[in-house]
Amino acid sequence: MSYLFAALLAKFMLNEDVSWFRWIGTIVIMIGITLVALDSEQRTGHACQGEQQVSEHDSLSQSNGER
Repeated sequence: MSYLFAALLAKFMLNEDVSWFRWIGTIVIMIGITLVALDSEQRTGHACQGEQQVSEHDSLSQSNGER
């Protein structure tokens, strides 16, 4: 989000001339960040379920005296 805020602040607070290339670059970066965030949420959800299964298996092995 800092890319967007930096462009907006430059335009409206500092009265800088922000080119179309900078606006397009800001939008492309924001889309990329959103896609990565959505992908990591999906991976994290699946990874947590797998970790729970592994930890349950480890605790069963330890209670039976296995290592």
